[in-house]
Amino acid sequence: MDVVFGDRRLILDWLGKGKVSLCIGCRGVDRAVAQGLPVRELDFWDWKEGQALSTGGGSISLIKGGPNPHAAKVFVNWFLSRKGQIALQSSNDLYGQLPPNSRRIDIPKDMLAPEERVKEGKKYFDISRSEYTDMTPIFNLAKEILRAIEPK
Repeated sequence: MDVVFGDRRLILDWLGKGKVSLCIGCRGVDRAVAQGLPVRELDFWDWKEGQALSTGGGSISLIKGGPNPHAAKVFVNWFLSRKGQIALQSSNDLYGQLPPNSRRIDIPKDMLAPEERVKEGKKYFDISRSEYTDMTPIFNLAKEILRAIEPK
């Protein structure tokens, strides 16, 4: 399996031409379909056995030894607060995607697009759970890929 990294638009073109068979994180699939490219987006909403659920743009990380750990703590506390999560749900993400659905159930969801709302009674596969976050296999694969493409 050849893994390709690079410009998402170029990879989307390659997907349409059959040079690659899968694109993770592609943007502009709707536009590519409208232009006649033979591509389609995997729609999690069509899954019959459940669907994926992740923190997406709502996740947060801190840099160990950052310049101001107290300010970082204040920000994280605000971000996780009711007010911070309402702000998160009210703004598109950095890529212009729809606002994410906060996991907090004590805040209004009416500002969310219907497809972003969790549906009661539906099963979800929470890909952000700690048992799924071991990055070791991904790091090992990345190292193997880099070794394979490294000039001899």
